[in-house]
Amino acid sequence: MSNIKWEDYEIKRAIEMIGQGKSFKEIGFDLNKSHISVMTKLNRLGYKSGYNQKERNKGKTKYKNYDWLLIQYEYDNNLSYEELLKKFKLSTHAVIWAKKENKLILRSVSEGLKMAWKRGKYKESQQEGIKRYRQLCDFKFSLNDFPDRFNFQLIKEYGWYKAKNRGDNPNGVNRDHMYSVKDGYINNIDPLIISHPANCQLITHEDNIKKKSKSVITLEELTQRMKNWN
Repeated sequence: MSNIKWEDYEIKRAIEMIGQGKSFKEIGFDLNKSHISVMTKLNRLGYKSGYNQKERNKGKTKYKNYDWLLIQYEYDNNLSYEELLKKFKLSTHAVIWAKKENKLILRSVSEGLKMAWKRGKYKESQQEGIKRYRQLCDFKFSLNDFPDRFNFQLIKEYGWYKAKNRGDNPNGVNRDHMYSVKDGYINNIDPLIISHPANCQLITHEDNIKKKSKSVITLEELTQRMKNWN
């Protein structure tokens, strides 16, 4: 099939169809793209092969029965996150569902990022604030998926950075956030943006230390890089 390049509206359409329980093959047919192209794109966005939103949503309709207007009202009137869960007997799954459905808006990044998806289950993180945010901003993609985007010669020359107790290569290479995690936290930027491949550069550990937590690009520049990435 034709039209290899992905436009923004096509990505939104694909995600919408995933939410409807459509298969990669069905999405490809709708968008005039190959099954492989659809699978690769959606996998990179976090939608794995065999993902079926209808199946995963089975049993979750009970969350609709909560009085989310009252829950939001209580929360907005300074009920803490922990008190909210206890008072309304909310599970982590229910909160995640409510966030996705815009039924519940949490008041801060630190509270909004307490949940993590791990091994197929939602798990509450023990970290809070910028420590939790930093975890969610970790790069999760494989460099091999983008062979033309990164300076692999740097890796061949210096190898990967390893601490003394893990191989001892202090002059090795790091994956670095060009728009920094610190700035992302301060400006309440979605971790998915900070962890996007377009925000990644390869630099030596020495240069990374010199750079500290400074951003080398603006948020506007990162947004443009993301638009051009596909």
